[in-house]
Amino acid sequence: MTDQTDVLDAVRESRIRMSREANHDPATLISRLRELNGKYAKQIEAFRSLPAKRHVKTT
Repeated sequence: MTDQTDVLDAVRESRIRMSREANHDPATLISRLRELNGKYAKQIEAFRSLPAKRHVKTT
């Protein structure tokens, strides 16, 4: 596996776990994500202010 696929796998696992924790209910999941947005507002804003990468690293 490459670093890129490892990251994608981790994101997928996280999304599956979060959906399971919300009993696969979209409204519950969205509510939980909104709570996390408030909790991590500073980190989210810092990420959003980063310059966008314009290239994709290929192997």
